[in-house]
Amino acid sequence: LYVFLTGSSKRVSIYTSQQSKYSTSNRKLRLQSLSDTRWSCRADAISNIVATYSSIVESLKQIKAEEDNDASSQADGLLNQITKLEFKFNLLVFDEIFSTTNQLNKCLQSECMNFGDAIGLIQSTTAVLNDFRSDESFNTYYDKSEKFNVDNELNSVTVDTNSDASSTLNNNKKRKQPTSNSAPLGKRRRLISKKIDDYPATQHFLT
Repeated sequence: LYVFLTGSSKRVSIYTSQQSKYSTSNRKLRLQSLSDTRWSCRADAISNIVATYSSIVESLKQIKAEEDNDASSQADGLLNQITKLEFKFNLLVFDEIFSTTNQLNKCLQSECMNFGDAIGLIQSTTAVLNDFRSDESFNTYYDKSEKFNVDNELNSVTVDTNSDASSTLNNNKKRKQPTSNSAPLGKRRRLISKKIDDYPATQHFLT
């Protein structure tokens, strides 16, 4: 999205003008490029897509109608991707995750941060992230993705019901919650990526 919508001054102008139609704020947001060194750039990139989603969709529609065949085809391809349910679901989940971790990132860089407070912040952030790994959280963000579609005044989400991603989302949505009589699930020790930490004495495992 960033590369395409900032590929020419005309596209930037279209994106800016569409924000004037869909945003009540005088402040115009810009799509962010990703940085290998600044984690906050990724959080900002996702947040800006969420905040200007309707403007992005309408910008792509306008570019599709007005530009040459190559640009029109690219705009159409991006539209097909970002209007799918799985895209919006993942967008909202990652927006929450990156927002949470970005707050931790900024706090840890504070000059007045001490070791004790840092440990507490890391533990609380880990607890929040662990809460995402539940059926209840999945259902919450599934519902949010549907509401997100309505709030942005779009037609019904374009979902290929035969696609693997769509089937997975719908099957998980309908998944039966465990009852009090259900047998407890055995805890599994999760593998850790060697790229993160390959030293056994300092490896950590999330359960």
